[in-house]
Amino acid sequence: MIPILKKIIINTLKIILPYFYAYLILRRTEKTLPENFIAHLKRLPNDSLAIDLGANVGLISQIMSKYINQVHSFEPNIEAYSILRRTTLNNKKIKTYPFAAGIKNRMSKLYLHKGSDKSKADLTQASSLLFSKPNIDENIFYEVKEIDIAEFVKSLNKKIDLIKIDVEGYEVEIINHLLDEVDFSRIGFIYCETHSRNWDERKIPLDHLRDRIAKLGLTDKFDLNWH
Repeated sequence: MIPILKKIIINTLKIILPYFYAYLILRRTEKTLPENFIAHLKRLPNDSLAIDLGANVGLISQIMSKYINQVHSFEPNIEAYSILRRTTLNNKKIKTYPFAAGIKNRMSKLYLHKGSDKSKADLTQASSLLFSKPNIDENIFYEVKEIDIAEFVKSLNKKIDLIKIDVEGYEVEIINHLLDEVDFSRIGFIYCETHSRNWDERKIPLDHLRDRIAKLGLTDKFDLNWH
């Protein structure tokens, strides 16, 4: 399709049929997700509970809510969170939090993508608590509330059937913290996108984490190659 015509059609759908457009986006997104993740969601009982760490604009949270009853979604990027909040406002299965999932209750810097202060493109997915991330500009940031995610998990006082983690490099710290503080008999499964492929300093900590998970006999609770 000619790019200009495609853009016109998309913009028209957004204005005239916004709910249908949102449905199409969710349907397309679901098709791009790993088959084992979707199959797992479909096997879970309807009353299951999930946590989405790094929800961005909420597409995966919404897909999870199709199959289970409760999703807690965390997104610290202000721009992404505003969309997440708006698009899930009427979805009673999703509860949103404008916080960074982390290891302590504190204020932290959220670093943004290079050029995000000038670009009109959606660069929110690259935001990270780590300024060493290759596509981050350490001079472009703002402070966000970081919460102790282990405390949050324990406060729910329920089995967490599924946790999805996509926090742009901070996943090793989060998982190690959960291993330190949380009873994993109450954790079903964790899907985690790691970001070490083009980020050399993250490779060794990730290898150590894999070894730790194996030694604890918890390999069957993790997919560290998600997405």
